[in-house]
Amino acid sequence: MTTAWLSAVALPVSMAAAAGLVGCFAVMKRMALASDAMSHVGLPGIGVARALRLNPVLGGLVALLVGTVLVWALEHKMRVPTEAIIGVVFSAALAVGSMLTSGEDLIEALFGAPGAVRGGETALGLAAIVLVIAFVLKAKSRLVIALISPDMARTAGVDVARLDLLFLLAFALTVSYSLAGSSAGSRSGRQARS
Repeated sequence: MTTAWLSAVALPVSMAAAAGLVGCFAVMKRMALASDAMSHVGLPGIGVARALRLNPVLGGLVALLVGTVLVWALEHKMRVPTEAIIGVVFSAALAVGSMLTSGEDLIEALFGAPGAVRGGETALGLAAIVLVIAFVLKAKSRLVIALISPDMARTAGVDVARLDLLFLLAFALTVSYSLAGSSAGSRSGRQARS
């Protein structure tokens, strides 16, 4: 069994496990379609990273984390449902990403093919996924209580705002590693054309 084959299998399988855990709570929070919108929030980061000749996966991850904190802050300040805020942030991010990224790069970032993910990306992805799985397993009872009744959760001593932020960050990390495959595919496609 080669290291490349192990890397090619380890990240998607662990990502599927994390997505299943996070997805259960996302469905209960009525965020089932939010992962598609959140993945596009990473597009401006990919565009900036490519313009600066940096790793597009890290650029997308930074943009996703910034977008996630923005969604959380707006949700708690304005008391608007999360899915509505994600829709607005998604539209703005897609517009900014479209302006920052050339047509060919935009298509590759949105619809990239699976390719060789570098070892560092695999290690970073696995570390992030371990954090996500550990968070969900540790916080599952608090997440359930906060879903049923935020007031009951506050009475039980749960910091609901902090828990919401941590869940959104775990959600964003889970979504962000879908970018790794498309960015790697576009990177390997560029190398083949060069």
